Amino acid sequence: MKDKLIVKSEKSRINTSIIILGIFFTVFISYLFNTSFQPKNIYEERLKALSFFVFISFIIYLIFSLLNQKVVYVYKDHFEIKRFFKTKTYKFSEIQSHYSKKFSGKYDSWGAYYLVLNANKKLTFVDTEYLNFHQFYFKITGRIKINKKLNEKISHRKYLKYSIICGILAILSFYLSSHFYNFKKTEDHNFVFITGKLNAEIKTVKGAKGSRKFEINLVDYPNFSFLISGINYNAIESDEEFLKSFKKDQDITIGIHKEEYEKKISETKKPNFFDKYFRYCSIEIRQVQYKNISFIDVEKVTESRKRNNYAMIVILSLLGLLFVYFTIRNLKIFKKYN
Repeated sequence: MKDKLIVKSEKSRINTSIIILGIFFTVFISYLFNTSFQPKNIYEERLKALSFFVFISFIIYLIFSLLNQKVVYVYKDHFEIKRFFKTKTYKFSEIQSHYSKKFSGKYDSWGAYYLVLNANKKLTFVDTEYLNFHQFYFKITGRIKINKKLNEKISHRKYLKYSIICGILAILSFYLSSHFYNFKKTEDHNFVFITGKLNAEIKTVKGAKGSRKFEINLVDYPNFSFLISGINYNAIESDEEFLKSFKKDQDITIGIHKEEYEKKISETKKPNFFDKYFRYCSIEIRQVQYKNISFIDVEKVTESRKRNNYAMIVILSLLGLLFVYFTIRNLKIFKKYN
């Protein structure tokens, strides 16, 4: 004879509404993206396809989350947790202890409640996910004694996870710092020079925090925007003189990195994922020449790059050392309670 149902959990209407709104909002954004973004080349077509894959995956995830929300059924000697695809049964005799933690966000607060089972497994419940959380939860925990020692041991397991994460971040910080050990002098012979006709006046584009850059578009390469930004922009002696030197339909000679030339202009080298989908249509200009005049001072570029590299090496190395400290600290806390 099946046990009589004592109480059943009720899903939070707010959480359900948020998920449903998220589904409709994502569908709307994907529709706008489809109508407004018209690809100009095969790489932008791939970017559009990748974006749709992300949108569709997120919609499927939201639908799955909506259908798969937990429903708890409490009986006399056991309780069941039902999801869309499976149901799991737990006997009250399996529960070794229980504890809870309170969390506060900017606009709301919630409680996480944990049931500690045999073999130190945990079941987690969040009170805001249910309308009648306390009604069904205390029907489960009402007869279970709290084991403080076990709770302390279980709650401190997170420090092992923190230690592993900090260790990975330390390695990543030191690895990234190694990419800035480049102090070679920048010279014109390091670039590939191409000549093309300007299809419009050179534009001055304003960026974030007051930064500026030049945008150059060539008749011969209509699929690309050539940019002078960052330390290359700062290495131009006079913006006004530079803009006056070039007019629409005039030939201009620009120098770009050999790797970008091979990936995008000559297409003799396969572009990587980042080049394909995020920056294929833009190419950074490293030098501009006209009548034996070089407008970008490569000496200034070299000095600026060296300063930037030194700063990044110091910052990333200090960050790596900080993560090493937290790795050791979290590991010591974990060992203390295990």
